[in-house]
Order: sequence, then C-alpha cells, then structure tokens
Amino acid sequence: VAANMAGSLKLLRVSQQLVSQRSACAGFRHQGRLAATSFAQPPASGSLLLRPSTQALFGVRSFSSQTKAEDEVLPAGGLDFTDGQIAFGSKSTFELFRGWLILQTCAVGWIVRHCDSLYNISIKILGSYLTHEILRHALFNHFCAGETAKEIIPKMEYLRTFGVGGILDYAAEAKDDGEPIKAPLAEEATVGAPLSARNYDYSGEKICDANALIFMDAIRAVKDASPDGFAAIKLSGLCDPQLMERMSSCLIQITHLFWKISQDPATRKDISKSPYYAIDRAFTVDRDTFKSNWLNFFNVEDDADAQKMFDKIDTDKAGVISYLQWTENIRLSGINDIAANCKHQGPMYMAALNDEELQLYFNLIDRVHRILGLAHELGVRVMVDAEWIDIQPA
Repeated sequence: VAANMAGSLKLLRVSQQLVSQRSACAGFRHQGRLAATSFAQPPASGSLLLRPSTQALFGVRSFSSQTKAEDEVLPAGGLDFTDGQIAFGSKSTFELFRGWLILQTCAVGWIVRHCDSLYNISIKILGSYLTHEILRHALFNHFCAGETAKEIIPKMEYLRTFGVGGILDYAAEAKDDGEPIKAPLAEEATVGAPLSARNYDYSGEKICDANALIFMDAIRAVKDASPDGFAAIKLSGLCDPQLMERMSSCLIQITHLFWKISQDPATRKDISKSPYYAIDRAFTVDRDTFKSNWLNFFNVEDDADAQKMFDKIDTDKAGVISYLQWTENIRLSGINDIAANCKHQGPMYMAALNDEELQLYFNLIDRVHRILGLAHELGVRVMVDAEWIDIQPA
C-alpha cells in the first residue's frame, strides 16, 4: 500500500503543479474536504460529492505501522515494502489495475492541463449524476477512505490488519487566483507595509474558522479510527494564502537583516538573490558589530537603545547572538514597530505586515493553538503538511 501510495503522491503532486500553473483547476479552492492528498480536491461549484458546509471527505496516507493483527507478528524493523506481496497485500487485482490506470492517466499532461474542461464537458454530455458516480468509483475510491469520519473506520481497521496505519488528510490548500479587493486602508495603518497593495476579504475568515473545526473533527476521527495514526493539517487551509505569501516575504527579510547586521559593511556580500533555504545561518553577531550596524539601519536616540535591543535578543547573556535567538525575539508580531524606525524604506520596511495582516496572523495562531490543544488533549499526533514554495517559509 505504501509503495502504491508513494507512486500516487509523486505523480499526483507533479500533476497538481501543472494544474496550478495553468489555472486548469481554479475551481478546486477552499472546499473543506478531507482527502488522501492535496490533489484530491473536488470542484467548488456542483460539489463533487458533498457540500463542504455540512460534511467532509476523509482520505488516508498509508505508512508502515507496528499494529498488525494480534495473532500475527511483524518482522523486526517493520514491513518490507520492497516485497510486492507485502506492499500490495491489501489490494485486490481490480484495485491494483484501477490504481495503475489512474496513475497512467494522471501522467498524461494534456489530460491534467484540461481536466477542468473535460469535467465540464462530461457534466454536459453524461449529466451530473453519472459523471460523479464514475469519479466516485474511480478517483475517489482510489484516493479517499470515505465521506465521513464514521465511514473511514472499517477501512482503517482493514489496513491495520496488514500492519499499515494512516494519516488523515484535509485538502484545503488553495493558490490565489483573484480575491476581492477592498478600498485601501488609512495611511497610518499601512506605514511599514507598502507591499500590501491588496487587502483581504474578511468573508474568507469564516471559511478558515470552518476549516479549523473540520481539522478538529479529523483529530477526533484519528482517535476513534486509528489511535496510532496522524492527522495532517495544512496552514493554507487556516488563513488566506496571500497572507502566507506576505508572512514568507517578511520572514525572508528578517533573515536578510540578521545577515546584514552580523557582517562588516565593507566586506558584506549581497545575499538578496540567494535562495532562502541556501542561506548559511550558522553564524553569530557580537555586541559591538550589532550596535554599529543597528545604528546604521535604524533611527535610535543613542547607543543605549541599540544596547537594550542587543540585551533583549541575547537571552543567554553570552555576548553574542545566534540565528535561533534572533528568530525567537524578532517576530512577525513585532516587526512592524521595528520597520517603522528604518532610516531607509528598503526591503525590510516594504515587507513588514500592516495592522490588518497582523490581526489575520493572530487569528491563524489562535486556530493552530485550538487544533493542537485538542490534539494534545486526545493524545493524537499532528503533521503540519508542506506548502508550495512561495509560502513555505511561513
């Protein structure tokens, strides 16, 4: 099962990237669904299976587990998925053939690029009921474990007899394809954040709150259906993706600022074009270097203000600041106040969050706290899933 799903995930994630790039599946947005992968997101209009406001779609990612039937013993080290009989032991011949056919279909670029148009054509020719029944018995049954938390329990118990656990997924990932634009904020609210040319539609917050409740339902479902499993959450389902792009831009600039403050201006290299994940963070900044560069970048009254900032960040009082200490003390929630004192309106000033974005950020944090608080209470493990590259830093 794991080998089969690994191939599914690889091909389907490639397919999803192609779909996103060409906006072929613009309707697959914020649908309140729990599914096997972030690809399996039903269309918004003419809901594929269920209305997102009332029910959710559950799916399972398989992983090797030590929970096999009580009368059987697993080999040391878990299951050997290089053995085809073990890897596909839970699948019938029909299921294997269906899986192979689906993966072959998803590997055809033309189909992936035009899947939205093909879906609409099928609706017109075959009708909604027949189209959805075909998709239900093909793609849906291949990738998803059920339509409700109750329905997934038999599937999870069946997989457990083969030593396979599950990760319950909630597919609410969405690329921005045009949000309503509101009137600009008052100037005082945008100081330090001029990159926020687009404002946020607060109606989306209600959707994010609803998504948080479904994530919490998924955690309860894990406890009931697969105590040794995981619940997977995606932060892009808990806030506006535009906000996560802004957060990522700000975090990147916070990293760049630390580099600039830690280096001698005469020999400092420009890392602005370096990939975020390729920046070396294994360096520190001493007190004198920090004070000198801080005074160059920010409007402060005297050395005492720079000294106070250094002491605030130097939590272990070692006389040097590491990148970890920097990121723990220079946070998104406080960067706006720092940026307001910039001598020049450079990248750091431009990337700072405005008042509205900070409120949305705090809303996101509150949702995450509620979700993880419930997970802690129920003893359920949670996996925070990866995002697309633009928002991965956030």
